[in-house]
Amino acid sequence: MFCNECGKSIPEGSKFCLDCGSPLPVATQQAVHVAAPVKQPPPQAAQQPPPDEEEKEKKAGGFWVSGAGIALIAILGFAVIAGATLGIIFLVKGNSNGEVDAATMSVWDEYQSVLADDSTSLAQVNMDPTALTKTREDLDKTQKRVEALEKVLQKTGGTAALRNPGRVANNNPTATKTPNNNPTDTKAPTSNPTDNPTDDGLVPDSTENGFNPSDTKNPTDNPTGTTTQTGANNTQDTKAIEMAAALESYKKYIEKMNELYGVLVSGNMLDPVNVNLVNAILKDLQALANDVKTTAGDFLQNNTKVITKTFNPPVLSLPKTIATTVEKDIQVKQEAERQRVAAEQAAAAAAAAELQKQQEAAPAAEAPGPSDTWYDPNEDDAGPPPG
Repeated sequence: MFCNECGKSIPEGSKFCLDCGSPLPVATQQAVHVAAPVKQPPPQAAQQPPPDEEEKEKKAGGFWVSGAGIALIAILGFAVIAGATLGIIFLVKGNSNGEVDAATMSVWDEYQSVLADDSTSLAQVNMDPTALTKTREDLDKTQKRVEALEKVLQKTGGTAALRNPGRVANNNPTATKTPNNNPTDTKAPTSNPTDNPTDDGLVPDSTENGFNPSDTKNPTDNPTGTTTQTGANNTQDTKAIEMAAALESYKKYIEKMNELYGVLVSGNMLDPVNVNLVNAILKDLQALANDVKTTAGDFLQNNTKVITKTFNPPVLSLPKTIATTVEKDIQVKQEAERQRVAAEQAAAAAAAAELQKQQEAAPAAEAPGPSDTWYDPNEDDAGPPPG
């Protein structure tokens, strides 16, 4: 026997489909229990009760033994069976809009695993170029893991209306785009040249579904750039959007961390320009770490599926560790550079002194001594040299 709705096989005797929960027709249920026909003995002439006894039986049965009474009993029995079936379906499927769905909680659990892995692999900050390059590779892997979680959340988190917003506009499937909450308005013209001309107003231009936490930012009310959920009308969608915001904030944190390690790998930390750049990135990382905590706190708040509400993974303290390590590394390099310059200056001074000494000794060695030649008048008619 198979379900008329989903086509799945159903055990005989079932009153509803165990896969989709659809109730089975009563005729099908009864057919399952019909026993093989049993050969009946030939009918015997029934003994007619005495007239007085027949009249007593009719009075005792009254309405319920009449045709209308039997029909009413059948209707009531069907209603009881249908009610019990729907109750079972409700228990199986449930209306979980008041709680976080299992898919979103699975993403949260995996997100915590990512944070735990990063807290271990990134805990040690080594300024060796090879170690810095290896850390950048680990950060690239983390970013891919977070992006994969975002895709899973978009496909499975929240309600179907959130995952497929094109099918529902403001919870009104029959409404056209409703600027200013006016269901009679058509799509208003826009001055934004980047808008999709084929957009029907049901799906944001930047996303394919309702998971777009960046659209809920309010730069005037939220200077730190954290994302807040708006528009969800049930707990499932609210928590799914908050989970998306948490993933987005951590992805930005990892991207900025990768940028920092790139400067540390290729930059000369004795150059004041690079030092100022590192300080600026570290400042941004502190703000992004606060965003990660804020978005995770939003997801944990009023979340009955989470027991532990504390969120402070060690990886978010990494900017302070990096700042201390980089400062020490700069001090060591500056001291080494100072010693190198001092040694070069000392060597140059010694070379200059030696050169000066050689220059002072050279004139004394080249100066002529007193003449020891006797004058011979026969050799030179010019006479003796002037006295």
